[in-house]
Amino acid sequence: AATLRDLLARMDAVIVHTEHGAGRLSVDFGVDPAKLAVIPHGAFDCLTRQQDEQPLPQELQGVEGPVILAFGLVRPYKGTDVLLRAFRELEGAELWVVGMPRMPMEPLRELAAEAGGRVRFVDRFVTDPEIPAFMRRADLVVLPASWQEPFGRVVIEAMSAGVPVIASRVGGIPEILT
Repeated sequence: AATLRDLLARMDAVIVHTEHGAGRLSVDFGVDPAKLAVIPHGAFDCLTRQQDEQPLPQELQGVEGPVILAFGLVRPYKGTDVLLRAFRELEGAELWVVGMPRMPMEPLRELAAEAGGRVRFVDRFVTDPEIPAFMRRADLVVLPASWQEPFGRVVIEAMSAGVPVIASRVGGIPEILT
């Protein structure tokens, strides 16, 4: 079986969406920089106008006041723990942590408990038809990635929906936001 490094070496060209991604392929996988083309990703505006769009989950539909949305896979490097610690200091908003867990959730739930019931978890895979409702309801999308975020699809989704983004300056996120 060919490795990723072998497959990349046989390709005439590789398209990536950020200079960060190009650098990672060059350094981590030995791809010749001359074979790399950086083409910024376009908006996911198709997600804002879906025929089969789904509403927010019932338990979130009646929420009033500002909503801060942490959206996407929940992984250790995503910095959800850092976000929950910071959120304890903020008043007047709810935090929604929405996405499929790829780590134990109990430590995050314990941190969330310190925010006085203002954190809600939707810890499951969220399908594309559900995304517009979450993005429309969010007043702010946060990406507190602590040490890596190669691309950051959530940034593109939020920007496509016109939702402001606060994100860590890691990986390809700064390029996308610029």
